[in-house]
Formats: sequence, C-alpha cells, structure tokens
Amino acid sequence: MTLLPNEHEVLTSNENKIVLTNKRVHMTDKEWGRSYSITIFLEDISTTQTLYKSNILWLILAVLSLLLFAYTFIASDRYYDMTPVKVSFVVGLIFLALYWFSRRHIISIHSDGGKPLEFLVNKMSDQQIEHFFDKVQSAKEERMLNLFRH
Repeated sequence: MTLLPNEHEVLTSNENKIVLTNKRVHMTDKEWGRSYSITIFLEDISTTQTLYKSNILWLILAVLSLLLFAYTFIASDRYYDMTPVKVSFVVGLIFLALYWFSRRHIISIHSDGGKPLEFLVNKMSDQQIEHFFDKVQSAKEERMLNLFRH
C-alpha cells in the first residue's frame, strides 16, 4: 500500500494485512488462488462490529446423532449387532468437529453503501480487538475534525 500525501500509519494488524492510517483503513489478503484489497476512507465508515459466525447446522446434526446414539444404546440388545450404535456415535462426533472448526471470529467495518471490510481475528485477544476499535474510532474522529477545519 502506498501512502497518500500527509498520511501516516496508525496501526497494523493480522500480520500487516490490515493497515489503519490517519485517512483510511486498507486490507490486502489472499485466499484460494485469488488476492484482493479493500480500502475505506475513515470518513466513509458507518459501522464497526465484531461477530462470531459458525455453521449451526453441524451442531444440530451433532445433537441429533448423539441423541440417536443414546436412544439406540439404551434400546438395543447388548448381544445384538452394535454397529448402528457405534456409527451414530462416530457421526455425532464428526458433526461436532465440523461445527467446532466452522467457528469464526470476525471484525467487520462497513462503509456507506460499499462492501464491508471483513477479516478473521481468531488470533487476537478481546483486549486487542477493543484496542483496534478504539484506534479506528479515534482516527475517524481526528479525520472528521481535520476535514471540517479546512
């Protein structure tokens, strides 16, 4: 990212993929054979949010499979074939693992009518996330004051 005239870095995050300057927020990333970048000027930021996303379907299927396991385990004859019991238990564990790995912690910065800037923050603590939001809000306030002075 090339800095604009009179622009300086305020904060970088996520291994320098996110750059907050005194004028804008810029994200550059690569995933699955594509690279992209998004830039939002601070005065265009409408909302910032942190959210947790997960695929709840995997959790529902895990619970149903484990309930089926419990029912078949209790209702089955111990000397009969236990394959359905074992299969329902393994399937339930697989669905539970899929749910666990589908969980994502995301920061989202929305602009007025534009595409949001979203990035994973699984490695950031809650305190670091709060610090990031504080820096964005402070930089935006300073930017707005500078714009209205001129």
